[in-house]
Parts: sequence; structure tokens; C-alpha cells
Amino acid sequence: LGRVDFSVVQTFTFVGRDDVKARSVLARAGKLFGIKSSSDLPSHVGFAHAYDLTHILARAIALARSAERPAIRDALEQVRSYEGLTGNYPEPFNSKRHEAMSPSQAFIGQFLPSGEIERLSR
Repeated sequence: LGRVDFSVVQTFTFVGRDDVKARSVLARAGKLFGIKSSSDLPSHVGFAHAYDLTHILARAIALARSAERPAIRDALEQVRSYEGLTGNYPEPFNSKRHEAMSPSQAFIGQFLPSGEIERLSR
């Protein structure tokens, strides 16, 4: 891939991230899964979205006080102020919007020799 001009639309990468949240999550992944660096993750975006959604879902279950699907679905619209790995979400979901992410989170990236994707400068 290093010799091919191949750009992709992406919503998350650990490449270039040195914030507390990214370091903390990678450190936990290291302890749990033996991840030594972000290059050990086959999909940064899949990992990050699953991480955030799991935390949002856990908050919804706590709000619902139930494991019943309809109660959790309704509670997802009540989750507030989640500071996630992929972004900060004052209101991840509401009755009119069931997509937590916004188009502003998308960027063009390119593959590094490690297989990771780095954000192309704008």
C-alpha cells in the first residue's frame, strides 16, 4: 500500500494523538489484550467506535435500570455529556437523531507502512 496513492474517508485514528484519553485507553488495551502500541490494532476506527458505543450503551442501561431493549433504546436518547475517544457528545442521540457522530468528524486519511491510517493535512 505504501506505493499506491490510496486515500480513505475515516473518522478516527490514534496516529498523531497524544492526549490523556487516547493514552489511557491504549494503556488499558495493553493490560487487557497485550496491545503494545496502536499499530497492534487492526482497525483504529472500529476499536474506537466500539469503545465509545459500549460506554454510551452502559450509561443507557444504567439510566433504563433494565436490560429490556425498548427501555434501553429510550434511555439512549437520555444519555448526556459523554466525553469519548472519538469525540465529545453532549447528546449522543435524541428522538430526531440516532447518529451520534457528525460529518465534521470525517477526514481523509492515508495508510502508513504499519497499516495504520494517518490524517492528511487539510
